[in-house]
Parts: sequence; structure tokens; C-alpha cells
Amino acid sequence: VCNSSNEFVLVSDPATGLRSLGLLCFRSEDADALLSHVRTRQPVLGKGAKVVPITLDQVYMLKAEGIAFRFLPDPLQIKNALQLKSGLTGFDGVPVFQSDLLVVKKQKKRYCPVYFQKVCQAPFPFTYLTQSG
Repeated sequence: VCNSSNEFVLVSDPATGLRSLGLLCFRSEDADALLSHVRTRQPVLGKGAKVVPITLDQVYMLKAEGIAFRFLPDPLQIKNALQLKSGLTGFDGVPVFQSDLLVVKKQKKRYCPVYFQKVCQAPFPFTYLTQSG
């Protein structure tokens, strides 16, 4: 969510001294709902606000400038993660998935790509990555 000057609308709590925080959504529907919430709770702030797309490399560069971000996960992907880890009732953070069979080799190194979405059932089985590994 950004203002009419394309500057990120940052959330902060002056009462507690918490620093400003940019909120990022993975789905446009979630971003629209967030914008609606901002307009309801903070009409002056939300008046000129709008939803804009941003790439992860732009987020990385803004993080380097000292802006903190919080990713708001897609509810469907939370459901997928909970199904893969039966017995879990919830967790903090954004679910990240890894294919058990997909490994990319480059310059004698092996990389296992991770995804923010469990995109398919086949041909690769997916694992929900926990904080411990």
C-alpha cells in the first residue's frame, strides 16, 4: 500500500516506540482488503493510498535502506502448510515450500529453490519448511 506519491504507507506505533513497518501481501485481494482496513481506521492516511505491485528485489533494496517489511501470507498457502504438517494448528510467519526432488546445480554448488506457494501436486512432492529446517 502506498500513498499518492508512490511512497510506502508504513505502520508504526509511537506509543510503544516500534519502528515503521511496510506490509506486503502475496495476493492483490489481500492488499485490497488491507487498504480498505487502512481507509476505515485511518481515513486521512488512507485517502490517497493505493495498492502497487513490488518485486522481491525491490523489497530487498528497501530493506537495505532501513525499511522493515512484514509479509502477510496467503491464507490458502497456510492451509497447504498445515495439511503437509498434520498435527499443527498454527505457526508464525509465512509458509515456504521446497520441492523434495528439484535441485539446481550451478558452478559446482547445489541449490534447492523455495516457493511461497505450493503450486502443484506432481511431479514433485513438496515439503513445508519449518524454522528448524
